[in-house]
Amino acid sequence: MAKVYFSFEEIEADVARNAPDYVYKYRSWKDANHKNVLLLRQLYFSHPFDLNDPLDVRPDARFDYTEIEDQMYFYKLLASAAVMNPELPANELRSAAEKQWKLTKEHPQILNEQYRIWMSKRRNFDLYGILSTSTDPVNEKLWERYGDEHAGYCLGFKTVDLCRQLKTGFGLVKYSEAPFEFSILGERDDLEPFYLKKPFWGYESEFRFYTLGIGFYSKRVREFPIVVVSEIILGYKITPEHQKEILLATDEKYPKEQILVYKTKVIENNNLIKERIR
Repeated sequence: MAKVYFSFEEIEADVARNAPDYVYKYRSWKDANHKNVLLLRQLYFSHPFDLNDPLDVRPDARFDYTEIEDQMYFYKLLASAAVMNPELPANELRSAAEKQWKLTKEHPQILNEQYRIWMSKRRNFDLYGILSTSTDPVNEKLWERYGDEHAGYCLGFKTVDLCRQLKTGFGLVKYSEAPFEFSILGERDDLEPFYLKKPFWGYESEFRFYTLGIGFYSKRVREFPIVVVSEIILGYKITPEHQKEILLATDEKYPKEQILVYKTKVIENNNLIKERIR
């Protein structure tokens, strides 16, 4: 489920039915920015080029070369020529578009190269922001990779309430080896690349939020209200000092009757569970 909407009320019931009840953000208490999730109630929407997966938001693509023959593709080339060369008269623009159309018909792999070049430029993604959360609070690999090797903490959020507050696109990530079926005519879901990753990353069980217009009508650091927080989970290797700091901060900034505090524990077969400590 990937959701884009004008008013959250339009889709709230659907989200409540299909989204996980809670999502989780793993953090390190040693990192000042990571501390701000708990202390300042701040979430950071990363630039796609700064994510761990080098293909994130920029997946492998497969083109339907039959679309090149469609007259609509020519009109797209013509519109692009007008934008790129506004000084040229109409007849020259048409001639340039026709030339490009003919070349693409003869060498359709040009589309793959154009796609590769576009996706390789960081500036083309400067307006995008990605916030990754997981549906799994006791994931061994996530605690190792994002939770300071079990010495950090994890914040749990009420999914529907967080979706309502952030006012962004959101959805579950799909893990597949299949390339993105790119449509040059725009006839397929152009949001799919935001939620498509290779199976290697499947352990993350990711529920993703994304935003556009960074620097204009959106920003990378977004604040959230206390009411969207459900729980705090401490890693079983957290130091006594850090545990004390987190508990003191929780008492100071969050109502005790609302926020539950857990700590992970290793059981048989190296599986993790969470035990309530507060």
